[in-house]
Amino acid sequence: MNEAKTVAIPLWVRKIFIVIIFFLISSSIYVAINDFNAGKIGTILSTKIDYRIPFNPRWVWPYYYYYLLLLFPIFLIKDRQELRKGILCFAITGLITSVFFLLWPTQMLRPVVYGDSLAIRLVRGIYHRDEPFNCFPSQHVAYSFTAAFIILRNNRTLGVFGLVAALTVAASTVLIKQHWLVDIPSGIAVAAISYFLVYGFSFRKIKGNPAELV
Repeated sequence: MNEAKTVAIPLWVRKIFIVIIFFLISSSIYVAINDFNAGKIGTILSTKIDYRIPFNPRWVWPYYYYYLLLLFPIFLIKDRQELRKGILCFAITGLITSVFFLLWPTQMLRPVVYGDSLAIRLVRGIYHRDEPFNCFPSQHVAYSFTAAFIILRNNRTLGVFGLVAALTVAASTVLIKQHWLVDIPSGIAVAAISYFLVYGFSFRKIKGNPAELV
């Protein structure tokens, strides 16, 4: 009697599936809270420095390559346990930021954007689909540094580039007027808390026998 063969799902297919599911859940929660807060008067966390920071639509590009930064650690990880920890770390980051958004609505004051360049149109697109709430802490920053910390744990050299990329994403959030300045350090703090809860106080991966997802 022939036994049924088990077809192993390739690692890259599983990772893509995980990314899609996480994105759908995370974005759905974000949009639901954003819609819930729409129309309310949120706390404005502006400082004098914020009003001195010029609006620069060219920084919309780092704001968008944020999505590539988030994908990088998932495809860098080869170990099943590390992959689970990475997803958990992102999940905790999303949970903490979402609790803040829900319990303490904050609001961004956006400029009127003129022009018809591609960068301007991209900024308008962001403003159109993302209400000026869900500001503190910046989820864009929090997820970026969560990704950078995980990259640093798995590869020191790439981790440095990941941190630089995360910093440019953080800068983009204030330069296209999506966030106040205070939203940046709070986002980094959330990423640090999530990382330390999952990995402890170490950026060095403990080597062992990797359980490959095959």
